[in-house]
Amino acid sequence: MNVSRRLVASAAVGLTLLAALYALHWYQTRIARPALIQREVLGREIASYEDLLSYEGGGAYGQGLWRWTYHITDNKTWSQLCNVAAKRDNSCEFERSRKIPGQDIRDDISYSDGTLVVEETWF
Repeated sequence: MNVSRRLVASAAVGLTLLAALYALHWYQTRIARPALIQREVLGREIASYEDLLSYEGGGAYGQGLWRWTYHITDNKTWSQLCNVAAKRDNSCEFERSRKIPGQDIRDDISYSDGTLVVEETWF
């Protein structure tokens, strides 16, 4: 009887740890990482998790691609990043990117017609 209680307790601890690791991974891939990329490339976060349309990505052996697609509805947000001519035409498109020094990682952000795409590529 004593062995089965230990087994149940060990299984409960193991499942709790697995759930915590999954929650951390989910938070990092859907909220924290794209927010960090936006702040580092654009200087501020213009899309949040509530705006997320899709997430895709994965990597192995030091290579990978992650992509977050957002729908931006707040005109004030994107118009601050567009030039004056684009504001007059009520249209805005831009692309910004950065390469992390000393690493084979590139972050790209593009915006067009209310859709913001954030990508991170590991080479």
